[in-house]
Amino acid sequence: MINGERWRSTLLCQVQYLKMKKDFKKSYDVHMKELRKKYPNLTFIGADGSPRGERDRSSRISIPEALKELQTIVAALQRSYPEKRFTLDGRLVGDMGEILVAEHYDLELLPGIAKHYDATTSHGRRVQIKTTMKGSLTFPCDHTPDYYLGIKINEDGSIIEVFNGPGAIVEKLLGNRKPTKTNLYSISISTLLRKNECIREPDRIPRRSK
Repeated sequence: MINGERWRSTLLCQVQYLKMKKDFKKSYDVHMKELRKKYPNLTFIGADGSPRGERDRSSRISIPEALKELQTIVAALQRSYPEKRFTLDGRLVGDMGEILVAEHYDLELLPGIAKHYDATTSHGRRVQIKTTMKGSLTFPCDHTPDYYLGIKINEDGSIIEVFNGPGAIVEKLLGNRKPTKTNLYSISISTLLRKNECIREPDRIPRRSK
C-alpha cells in the first residue's frame, strides 16, 4: 500500500512538473514575441553567449552539404531495403536545382510554385528551370517557355549546364511527338547538350559574375 502511494505521488509530481514546464514555455514564447515586437532592433543573447538568430543562420545548410547527407540516407535505405531504389527525384531535386541555378545565373526565383515559369532575369526574360540527377530532362507538352534552363546535379553538388536558351529550340527537337499522360516530354541529356553548343551567347541566360 505504501509503495502504491509512493508510486501515485511520484507520478503526480511528474505530471505537475510536465504541466509547469509546458506552461512556462508557453508564457516564455509569448513574452519573447512581445519583446521582439516592442524592440525590433534589440539583440537577445542566448545561454551560450551567442545572439539569438545567429545560431539559426549558422545552422543553414548548403545544397552540396544537404545532398551529401541525403545520399548517405539513401544508401542506408537501399542496404536495408534492396528491393527499392529510393532515388532522389521529383520536387526535392527540382527545388534544389532552382536554388543552385539562382546562385549561378543572373535571375531571380519567383515566389512559391508559379505556373509555367520559375524565374525572371534582370531583363525581364521568363525562365523555366528543369533539373535532373539522371540521364534525361522533361519539357512541357502544353506550352513553350520563353527560356528553358536545364541542369544536371552531380553527386558532389556541382552542376552541368544541359541547355540554356529559347524554349522554342527545344520544342523543335521534339518534332511531332504526341502529348503524354504526365503532360511532360522526356529528352535525353546527350541530345540537349549537343543542341546547347549551338545556342548564341545573346540567347543564353547569363551567369553571375564572380
